Amino acid sequence: MLLLSAKLPQTILRSMNQKSKYFDSIRITSKRKKRVAGSTRPVPGIDPDCQWKGCDKKGSHKAPRGRGAEGEFYYFCMDHVRQYNASYNYFDGMSDGDVAKFQKDALTGHRPTWKLGTNGTASGDGAKAEGGGADLK
Repeated sequence: MLLLSAKLPQTILRSMNQKSKYFDSIRITSKRKKRVAGSTRPVPGIDPDCQWKGCDKKGSHKAPRGRGAEGEFYYFCMDHVRQYNASYNYFDGMSDGDVAKFQKDALTGHRPTWKLGTNGTASGDGAKAEGGGADLK
């Protein structure tokens, strides 16, 4: 068995045609790298300037841009990030019903759920179980 597993990588390498026109065009990149490259994030190790109008301090603290812009941030100095966070309201502009729906959906991570013990595809007429022949009601 050990001999078979030792020969397996050699077999795979022999089956790949490295002179194919498609071989050099295959590239593997992570989605995270694409997202970071396309964003306006600062260069690691270099603090951007504070984005508060009229401030010339370094913006070393992140603050969320708001609903609909998840994953995007403002960069502020300590004084301005405190001021921004004190007035920040994610639910601003939403009705009470929308806020309640959001909070209920947040309990399950905004994923679909269904009641336990129910089957939406069953006809409800006492279908027989496969193999057992038991009556399910």
